[in-house]
Amino acid sequence: MIALLISEVSKICNITKKSISYYEQQGLLDLKCSENGYRNYNEDDIAILKEIAIYRKLGLSVPDIKLILTSKDKSKALHDFKFIKEFLLQQEKVQFDCFNYLLESESSSFSR
Repeated sequence: MIALLISEVSKICNITKKSISYYEQQGLLDLKCSENGYRNYNEDDIAILKEIAIYRKLGLSVPDIKLILTSKDKSKALHDFKFIKEFLLQQEKVQFDCFNYLLESESSSFSR
């Protein structure tokens, strides 16, 4: 098993060292310090960080990601978040359609 330092993991995962430390503080990673006081990251930690990066790009919050990572049924948890995201997108579409309706109504009232 490999043991990498945070600077190496940061480059591999394309995540800042500050973000990695934050995820650790939030309980998304469970790291042990070596005798010299350095935190060593292994392949599992790298896989988790890459997964976290994907979830962040999808707009999930850290608490939501924690729920997914600690879920006994990750597939169901992801499905639940997809459902919520879909609902929010539909809500935004309705709002967008309302703006368009208002603009069209205003435009027609100007031509009177």
